[in-house]
Amino acid sequence: FQPAEDAWTAVPRLKDAVRFARHNLLDAPSDGARFDVILCRNVLSEMDPAQRGRVVDHLERRLADDGVLILGAEERIEGDTVAFRPVGGRKGLYVKAPAALSRAA
Repeated sequence: FQPAEDAWTAVPRLKDAVRFARHNLLDAPSDGARFDVILCRNVLSEMDPAQRGRVVDHLERRLADDGVLILGAEERIEGDTVAFRPVGGRKGLYVKAPAALSRAA
């Protein structure tokens, strides 16, 4: 980052490394795109259990091994998947387990 007037801006090298994308959470991934971080705050708590399980599976398929999933502070996914583990008592923060481990369970 670099200072800019009363704020900070990202340097071009950082901007080039970041990709933002929108996806329908209910649709299965149709390409091989993987993400290091997925922000999905305050969405899962409003879904019925069948949709929720499907969405968590889709998020797991999109996230790189050891990638980070950030949910709303009160959202929990422990009952929906074995692919993610909570991070150090932080609410809504999960890390994806390596693919071999998550698929074997």
